[in-house]
Amino acid sequence: TALVHSWNVELDAMDRRIAGLPALTFRRPEEMESLKAGLPDPEALKEELRVRMDYRAKSYKEEKDAMIERLNAKPKQSFRTAEEIRQWEEGRTPALDPASRSEQLRELSRTYNIKRRAMLERAAANVGRGFEDPEEKQRRHYAESLRSLKVKPNTSRTR
Repeated sequence: TALVHSWNVELDAMDRRIAGLPALTFRRPEEMESLKAGLPDPEALKEELRVRMDYRAKSYKEEKDAMIERLNAKPKQSFRTAEEIRQWEEGRTPALDPASRSEQLRELSRTYNIKRRAMLERAAANVGRGFEDPEEKQRRHYAESLRSLKVKPNTSRTR
């Protein structure tokens, strides 16, 4: 924390030194004054920009509303007849009251758990099976058993 404090003190001192220096420019003071006099008022610029943005927002909203109006004016284009659409809507599951909905969800949960249990039992029954041929598996186990036999090298020989 002492290091951070001393760093912050140094930064503050640097800021004060920089703020105390005059602006570096190659222009004469009279030339700078004439340039500043030619600039528009910042408040007037803000107001002009605000008016321009308000106009742009308003025109965007008008264009969007006109587009939506044109879309709504066109007839809906569907290859299904109104009767078919009505039948589809009737075929959807109706909104159930909370009690019957919770009963339906319980039933779904129960059937899911039954299916899941059956899947897990089938998976547990196939533990010993794999994609490897039995002969290949036997050769692999034989090779592993040979590797596990550790033969000590004869270190008593001299060269």
